[in-house]
This record gives sequence, C-alpha cells and structure tokens, in this order.
Amino acid sequence: MSFHCKACGCQRAGSPAEGEEVCDECRPTQAGRALLLLARFERCQVDADDVLALDAVLDEAQNGPPDGEGDGSLTVRRWATLRDLVTAARAFNEALDHVQLATSELKGKT
Repeated sequence: MSFHCKACGCQRAGSPAEGEEVCDECRPTQAGRALLLLARFERCQVDADDVLALDAVLDEAQNGPPDGEGDGSLTVRRWATLRDLVTAARAFNEALDHVQLATSELKGKT
C-alpha cells in the first residue's frame, strides 16, 4: 500500500496515520506541520446550506413591512454582526477549498 504525501507530492510506501497523508520525512517541515493542522480547520468548515439559510433570514429581516418581511426581532447591530458572520463563513470555506486544491496539485510532482 502507498500514498502520496500532501506536503512533498512524492509517492510513499505504507499508509498514512489517521488519513493525515503526510510522510514521516515531511512531518517536521513547515509544509508538513501546516497540512497536519489543516485537518483541524477542515472539521470547522461551515455547511454551505446553513450559510445560505442564514443569508436568507437576514435578507428577509432587512426591511420591515410594507416593503419587506422584517419582524423587528433583530437589532441593527445583531443583523450587521450576523451578516459579517455569513461573509466570514463564505470566505473561510472558499479559503479551505483553495488550499485543498493547492495541496492536491502537489500530487502530480515526482
């Protein structure tokens, strides 16, 4: 059994521990350490459907009747903070997608 190290892109013998996919040679390197920590970030990725649902609630709450459906239960400050959270969640998820793509590009190296 073998795997491609995500840090160096080389094919390595054996199997990675707990799916970490970083070889023993790369574990102490900056790339290896960063990729091992990345697994913890991936667990924090926000479900895209939840981001869309919160965004929809905020859109609904933006304007009160008669022009909108806002019921007045969100203060301006809370609405703005939640809007910032939606923006941050999207940016976080996008950054994770980009770093995963950049990591997978190493697999083509020999």
